[in-house]
Amino acid sequence: MKKILLALGIVSAMSLTGCASVGTNFEMSCADKLQPGVSTREDAVAACGKYRTEAENDKGEIILGWSYGHAVGFSAHGKALLLAFDKEGKFLRIAEKSEI
Repeated sequence: MKKILLALGIVSAMSLTGCASVGTNFEMSCADKLQPGVSTREDAVAACGKYRTEAENDKGEIILGWSYGHAVGFSAHGKALLLAFDKEGKFLRIAEKSEI
């Protein structure tokens, strides 16, 4: 959640500086292609592209994160996706999905 807020903060700051992009654009619907217990980290990368962050949460899940922000003048758009995987690399769930 902190990473999503950070990404959205960056997008907000970018809106004051002209035209800028942060991250690699991805389709939010990529996560809909993944099946819990069946899909793997490799499947997620194939569907969504290279992730920007990797962390372990307090449950021992591996969280992979994708984020992208684009601003032109005072108009900004940002999105973030966090996917949870078990230690063996199997997809568990969408941990967070947000878009502004």
